[in-house]
Amino acid sequence: MPVYNIKITHSPTVTHSVYRWCLDSPVNDFAVSDERVGEIGIKVRGWVLPYPKKILSVVLLCGDEAIPLPFNEERPDVIEKVLKDESSGHPHLKCGFRHSVRFKHADFSIGVIENANFHPLITGSIEGTLKVLEGKENWLFLDNDSNQSVEQYTGKLKISRAEKLKWKSYFKSISVFSLSQQIPTCLLIAPSKENVYPQFYPYSEAKVTPIKQFQKIVPESFPYIYPVESLKAVNDRSYRICDTHWTLHGARESSILLAKKLIGKEEGLRELFQNDLYDAKEGFGDLGRKVYPPSSAKEDILSNYNYRNKVLFDNNLPNFGRIILIHNDTAFHASTILFFGSSSAYSMFHFLSRIFQTVAFVHTAGNVDQELIEQIRPDYFCMQTNARFIVKSPTANESVKRYIESKRKTLEKTDDSEYIMADDIPDSIAQLVNYLRQL
Repeated sequence: MPVYNIKITHSPTVTHSVYRWCLDSPVNDFAVSDERVGEIGIKVRGWVLPYPKKILSVVLLCGDEAIPLPFNEERPDVIEKVLKDESSGHPHLKCGFRHSVRFKHADFSIGVIENANFHPLITGSIEGTLKVLEGKENWLFLDNDSNQSVEQYTGKLKISRAEKLKWKSYFKSISVFSLSQQIPTCLLIAPSKENVYPQFYPYSEAKVTPIKQFQKIVPESFPYIYPVESLKAVNDRSYRICDTHWTLHGARESSILLAKKLIGKEEGLRELFQNDLYDAKEGFGDLGRKVYPPSSAKEDILSNYNYRNKVLFDNNLPNFGRIILIHNDTAFHASTILFFGSSSAYSMFHFLSRIFQTVAFVHTAGNVDQELIEQIRPDYFCMQTNARFIVKSPTANESVKRYIESKRKTLEKTDDSEYIMADDIPDSIAQLVNYLRQL
């Protein structure tokens, strides 16, 4: 469940009518779930002692809403420890307030009302654990992420000389291996959405960025796709407003371009999906729940096809090391593709599984396991990574088995999800399923 942090700052000046006060909860850096902060409510507890003959009331301001926090709790501890007085029968015994508050806005303040004037005691804000950049027209983008997306786009971070050499080695190794095995290959780079929709991004693109550097170092003979212009031209929006990933329309376009590059023709590919049906559904995405209040937008969901119905095997591991095998007897092309991809690949399965009869996916973000290719012997293998990852080169001879073993050790300490395997496995693919299961 997404977690937010509550930041608290004490006001430097308080009205002279307040003798002592304290906010017991929430405290600074208090972690809270989105459900509690927006639906169940956060406990707001504290106390205020006025000077004699002063009448005060406590209020929480949140956005344009003023929420009274009436004194409803006796605090004998305050009377005895702060005032050093007998608490029984004391006129300020009920100086405490304790309420459950649902916050409708990220910024708030708690203070006292005196003579119709508000005097803040504290100001606060609700922040996501990961920062999100708010662009124009409610578009959300990554900010302060481990790949330093903003710094890449603005040219402050570039591909280092050492990483350029690693990329060149990667290109050479993949080309040599593809030729030796006589298996066509292709690298697909999923653009960052600020490159596809710069009009919504709050920064200007630098003249030299990592993706521009990459396009200069990739050999002309190396098959790769960076579909930024194609995704700009898609009739339906190709990226999600509250998510880092492309929409199903963007995934469809990228799948067609990849298949065209591998198969060598586009004829018949677009017709496969021309009768697809979509329903608009409100969604928060991977960025929408990192801001408060959570932000959502309507996105198209495919209603007439779901690749999950064609999955024969899924080891159900999170991220790196996940293996999914999809088989569709009625696919456009009777071939097998081995796909070394990242999170952007998952939405492509709705389309790739209708193009290629068998899709074997391994979550490696472009790292290639040559032994796995030799064992599976696919008709094609391809790599997919995201543009923001390219500041570091993938490797051309990785071990998926090592990924899995490492992940299993970690999951033994947490939640080890069982793999999924279909009951009915076609004989033609049973050996492949068994091999992946043994991994």
